[in-house]
Amino acid sequence: MRYEIFAIIIIVAFPFISQAQESVDIGEVEVRSSAEHESQEDIGAFTTVIKPSELDTKSKSVAEAISETVGVDSTSLGGEGSLSTVSIRGSSSEQVAVFLDGVKLNSSTTGSVDFASIPPDSIERIEIIRGNASARFGTDAIGGVINIVTKKVGAKRAIDLKLTGASFETLHTSESWREPRDGWDFVLSHTHESSAGDYTFRSMTTTLNGTPVGPARIFTRIHNASISEDVLTKFNFDIAEKLHFSLSSDFYWNDKEVPGTEEETTLLYPADPLEAQEEIFRDTAGVKLTMDEFFTKNVLWETGITYLFDHDHYTNPSPPVGNPIDVTYMENSPEYYSQWIHSKDWKNASLSSTFRYQYSYDR
Repeated sequence: MRYEIFAIIIIVAFPFISQAQESVDIGEVEVRSSAEHESQEDIGAFTTVIKPSELDTKSKSVAEAISETVGVDSTSLGGEGSLSTVSIRGSSSEQVAVFLDGVKLNSSTTGSVDFASIPPDSIERIEIIRGNASARFGTDAIGGVINIVTKKVGAKRAIDLKLTGASFETLHTSESWREPRDGWDFVLSHTHESSAGDYTFRSMTTTLNGTPVGPARIFTRIHNASISEDVLTKFNFDIAEKLHFSLSSDFYWNDKEVPGTEEETTLLYPADPLEAQEEIFRDTAGVKLTMDEFFTKNVLWETGITYLFDHDHYTNPSPPVGNPIDVTYMENSPEYYSQWIHSKDWKNASLSSTFRYQYSYDR
């Protein structure tokens, strides 16, 4: 169990400028921006925000898009659907806290997050925070924080359909429905990804116990197929003018073949069959209650409960060494939090403070 209470106070002063010039009344002027509004809480000097357009045009995966940011590196252990991890400023992947709609994804077993299990089509934006961000996300992120925000409802109804095909029998589809209503709204999104993954490669000089026994050859990377499904649902309801309720759930399922090492393909197969298989099931859910004016107009109050369920089943009936493997990792991580955000302009200064209480339990 972990109890955390922490607070941060930031004071930003602005100089007072006085000009003795004649003023002219030009009436009321309204300025509007089509860009998405980001609050001061969302953007800081060490924060980078990746928008959906950058995910679509720059990279095909979440890990690749994040790695294009200064100070961020990604590591992928293969092709489509293979394990991908991210580190910030030289830290390990276990030292980067990753959140999906406020739910922490870091595994209690490995400490890291597989970014291949996060489909880009369900993402509204990605916030990359280099350095400490304890007032908003907790105290255990040494390298930084990656906060993933899923799709939100826009001003108008939107129905999106996407179909993409690629080499190695790769298929990617996504469908989403965003419905704004007076006093409530919802988002429903589904993403499918599948690939045979059987690509060809040139082996290194064939060796046996360190002794060269043959030249490099062309092989096919077999037993590398994967299929995944992701379903995102979000519902928002206005209880009163200043009181809002939201519910979200992101269900992810992945079943993939594990091809093993190069030696298993080039030296041991087919005498030793490739049968390793991994199935992942994950669900992140959250309930949140927000009050815009908590007894006074300068205080925002938010409380909620988040829950992560992670189930990972790995089997290998015929490993190259040792007995058959059949192991299951399962994690349950509920969390409760409550936070108060106070903001007020006073003369030539702007005062912003956050107090947050957080209770987490990992099993």
